[in-house]
Amino acid sequence: MGKIEKLKQFLKDFRILYVLLGIKVLLFYRLVDFDGVDYIVSVLTFAFLAILVENMRSWKNEKRASILFGIFYTFISVIMLADSMYYSYFIQYTSVNQLFQIGNLLDTAGAIDLNGVVSTAGILLLLWDIPLAIYYFKKSIKQAKIVEKKRRKKERKFHWFCAMPTLLGISAISALVILVWNPLNDDGVRSINHLEFVTYHTSDIVKFTAGELERSSVNKNHIQQEIAELVPKATGTKYRGIAKGKNLILIQLESFQNFPIGKT
Repeated sequence: MGKIEKLKQFLKDFRILYVLLGIKVLLFYRLVDFDGVDYIVSVLTFAFLAILVENMRSWKNEKRASILFGIFYTFISVIMLADSMYYSYFIQYTSVNQLFQIGNLLDTAGAIDLNGVVSTAGILLLLWDIPLAIYYFKKSIKQAKIVEKKRRKKERKFHWFCAMPTLLGISAISALVILVWNPLNDDGVRSINHLEFVTYHTSDIVKFTAGELERSSVNKNHIQQEIAELVPKATGTKYRGIAKGKNLILIQLESFQNFPIGKT
């Protein structure tokens, strides 16, 4: 078999889907310019996403699985694109809270040259591989059904391999819960949560949801009553006019980020 024939056979293999996923993950961490730990977090990200894809492949409804995968893969690509753009200027990924500040972010983007980031990340992460990934996912489902039919003809009883996607899914969810929860409060785990794509966004969603639930349970009248009791009321004229004729310097640090510290 010649090299061209081997290449054709390789391009027909559904496992190219995982190659595309791996390339996407590596490109993402390359765009955010991680050093040292990028291999560790890359493996974690690939493992989480690949296990999720493998579980989708095991669904019996081919059409529903393909639609869900298309939505999932596009969503992941968009989030990676947003993260890579945001990280290049703010040294952190996007979060749920940024969704409520999108107007401010767009105003900020107007003052930033995003041409290089958008062209590179957009083509490589968002536009380039989505159609190919969906194509190979559909192909993988068809091949999986063929393999399953052949296996059933040879062996009627249940085989442990059939449960592999479920077992891997349970393992991935357990690992994700432990990493996000970080029961031992380990610095290494905290570092992974800050850098790794899946755990970061999972942790962000959990914190946002917990914060919203906590805020919704707060008694606002009670807080106002506490403030009225604790905050002293100004009386007398002791400090009236104390700054008259002097310059007033007002420093406002709203939504202050840590990256400007030490820049001046």
